[in-house]
Amino acid sequence: MLSSFKPYISLIRVKQWIKNLFIFAPLLFAERFLDVASILLALKAFILFSFVSSIIYIFNDILDLDSDRRHPVKCKVRPLASGLISVRQALKVGLLLIVCALYLIRGFPLTVILGVVSYVVINLLYSIKIKHFPIIDIFCIASGFLIRIYIGATAINVPISSWMLITVLSLSIFLASIKRLQELKVIQHNARGVLVNYSEKLLEQYILTAQICSIVFYSLFVISERKRLWVTIPLVIYGFYRYLYLVELKGKGESPTDVILTDLPLIIVLIIWMILCIIVLLKYP
Repeated sequence: MLSSFKPYISLIRVKQWIKNLFIFAPLLFAERFLDVASILLALKAFILFSFVSSIIYIFNDILDLDSDRRHPVKCKVRPLASGLISVRQALKVGLLLIVCALYLIRGFPLTVILGVVSYVVINLLYSIKIKHFPIIDIFCIASGFLIRIYIGATAINVPISSWMLITVLSLSIFLASIKRLQELKVIQHNARGVLVNYSEKLLEQYILTAQICSIVFYSLFVISERKRLWVTIPLVIYGFYRYLYLVELKGKGESPTDVILTDLPLIIVLIIWMILCIIVLLKYP
């Protein structure tokens, strides 16, 4: 039975839900992680956004079916491209997720609803047209992480830190640029036409700029708003260095989720960072 469900789990990209953990960032830095009501609201927002993002993944898979079949990796791992699931079956799963999302969104404030709608609209525009425009496509990918932060904050009704937003924007541009770089190295422009507008040198400059901005803005965020978290800055720097090591020497990076879920040192650093944040915030309220 588990094997029969595996293609559907792959279709809705369950492992990609790790990106939605950004929704919990406002809960952590607003020091509401011991408030049961806030935790439940953040968890509900996480599940809601996970369903919505899975709907977008299904739509993209249907729209990109031909190009995915030409991709050296996606033609094997994507259930639609590999033929494990039909378009009709994918549409049924998408419809079920839409019903679940509409049920979960009830009771949330208008701000959360607007955030979800914005995410859907931006991603639909990206899938249909924006993904063909260089630079804009990277910022469009990055916007998804900003919306996650926005939804996480508005769901529990806490102010959104501008420092947090600019840090997450820089981080997401860093990850999106690496994704494009690895795609360029592996498939050139055969399965993604926008790649013809990029060069490896250009993307490497984007990556370096975004990396520096991420570290600087995170440090400024900590120093200006959560000074007692300065001890986490070395962990953040190591995380960037480790990620670049995996990209450059191991050829990873096309899927940030795969990098994070498969590299033990990176997992350990992320866990230590989170535990350290909680301990410091609890000890020095």
